[in-house]
Amino acid sequence: FAGGSHSKICDRYDVDGYPSLRVLSSTGENLREYRGGRTGPTIASYGRRLAGPQITELKSTKDLKDFIAKHEAAFVLYTPAVEFEGWPELKAAYEGAAAKHYDVANLAIAPEFSGDDLDIRVVQDGKGLQEDEGLGGRIVVYRENEGKSLSSHVNHTVDDVAHWINGHRGIMLPKIDNTNYRDIGSREKPVVIAVMRGRPMPPGVAPDSEEAYKLRQEMEPFEDIPINAEFLVTMRGVAKEKEDSYSFGFIDGKAWQPFVTKYGISTRVLPRLLIMDVKTEHYLPVPVDVKGHHSICEFLEKVNSGEVKMTRNLDALFKVIAKDYWHIGLIGLIVAVIIPIGWSMWGDIAGPDLSKKDN
Repeated sequence: FAGGSHSKICDRYDVDGYPSLRVLSSTGENLREYRGGRTGPTIASYGRRLAGPQITELKSTKDLKDFIAKHEAAFVLYTPAVEFEGWPELKAAYEGAAAKHYDVANLAIAPEFSGDDLDIRVVQDGKGLQEDEGLGGRIVVYRENEGKSLSSHVNHTVDDVAHWINGHRGIMLPKIDNTNYRDIGSREKPVVIAVMRGRPMPPGVAPDSEEAYKLRQEMEPFEDIPINAEFLVTMRGVAKEKEDSYSFGFIDGKAWQPFVTKYGISTRVLPRLLIMDVKTEHYLPVPVDVKGHHSICEFLEKVNSGEVKMTRNLDALFKVIAKDYWHIGLIGLIVAVIIPIGWSMWGDIAGPDLSKKDN
C-alpha cells in the first residue's frame, strides 16, 4: 500500500521510511522484523525460511554433509551419546535461540557420531579440538571449510546463545551489496567495512549512476586489483580473529562514493577501513597509517574497549534528539517562548502600576 495514504497503518506498524517490509500474521499482527534481502529472489527465500522448520533434524553423516554443503553458514547442535549435566540447559538455549533467528540462520541438530567423518577442522576459542574431544554437546558453525564451536565463555542461556548465533550466521568477509547490507548491519555488533579501490569510470559518468553499474558488470572484479587482493587477505585474517566483537565486509569505494565520503573516507586514499555501529549510527574512519594484521587488530581492540571513541554525524544526532529527547525540547520551548508571552500578557492585564514596579 502507499504509505502516504495510510498514515494510521504506518503508525501501527512503526513505518518511518519507504519502501518498508513487514512480516504479519493472518490476523495482522507484527510477527518479527523483516531481515531478508530487497530483491525478488531474496524476498521469496526469506518467505520459505519462515514457512520451514526452525531446526532441521539430521539422522546421518550424509544428511550432515548435505546440510553443510547447502549453506554458507550452517549451525549444528550435536546430541551426546551419553547425556551430561548441563545438556538439557544447552539444548533449551539452542531451541530458544533458533526461535529468534531461524529466519536468517541455518540450524540443525544431529547425533554425535555423524560428525566423526566430516574431515573438517573444528576450533574453540582459537584452538583446534583434540582427537579425544568429542563433538557431543557442542554447537558448531561450519563456514568456509572450517568449524567453530560455541565459545566456552558464552553462557548457556537463550539470549547469549542467540547473540552468538546472530554474530556468526554469515561468511566472515562478505562483499556488501543491496541484498545483504541490512542483514550485516543487524548482527548486534559494529561493522568493519573495507573500502576498496574501484575501477575508474569514463569522464562524465557518475560513480553511483545506472550507467556506471552496467559498466562495472563488464569489468574485471574490483577485488582482483592487486592492492585490493592483498588487503583482503589481511582482512580475512583480521575477521577470523575479531569476529566475536565485529562484523566484517568490503565494498567498492567508487560505487559507494557518496556513502563513504559522508562518513569521512576520501576515495583518493584506498583501501581503507570504516567502522560503523548501524544501530546507534556511530562511525569512525580508521586512520590511513593503521595497516597490517597486528596494527588493525590492536586498533579494533582499542575501539572495542572504549579507548578510541566513535562519533556521530549531525543528521544522526538530530534524529536521536527528535526521537528520544523530544520531551526536553518541549520543556525548552515552553520556557523560551510560552512563559515570556504569558508574562507579557499578564503585565498588560495588571496595568501601569505593576509595570512600574517591575521596572
